[in-house]
Amino acid sequence: PTRPPAPTPTPNPTPPPHPPPAKPRAAGGRGQDHDLRFEHVSENMMCIPTLARWHAREFGERTAEERVAGLTRDATSGSAVPSTVAGFIRHKLAGSVSLAEDDTDGAVELGPWMTTLFVKQDFRGRGVGTGLMREILRRAEEAGFEQVYMRASEADLVERYVRMGWQIKQRVQYRSKQATVLTFTF
Repeated sequence: PTRPPAPTPTPNPTPPPHPPPAKPRAAGGRGQDHDLRFEHVSENMMCIPTLARWHAREFGERTAEERVAGLTRDATSGSAVPSTVAGFIRHKLAGSVSLAEDDTDGAVELGPWMTTLFVKQDFRGRGVGTGLMREILRRAEEAGFEQVYMRASEADLVERYVRMGWQIKQRVQYRSKQATVLTFTF
């Protein structure tokens, strides 16, 4: 007797928890590194202590230990917000960016927020920051958000983000400093 043909396997309709990374394009004529790749920190939890040290040194406000706890909690949340994406060049950690519910301690009722965009000094000027920004925006759009917000205190940063498509929403007082809230609309 002959057997019926084996059923053809069907692809799994469930998408992966984190979309595959997009190739960044450099902005403003700055260098671009084609070996740049992105991973959600849940895919590489070993980078969390390094990111926590970098963030504590660069942004202050919380200790490295507190940041390890926060990044670990975010990595295991399974949701788009909060989440952190790390950028790697040739398997070396180059920087990170996060998507958070709030970045103004409740001073502004908006969200989600692009926060803690950081590029290690050795990798600056190679399109890493722009690539990280584009990657977190891509992920936010795929998660269904129509807008993302960010806060900047330095005028040159505000100008740079406006050139990349962000719009000034409002100026706020944040921790006794003037800050500009910007929005990116998809």
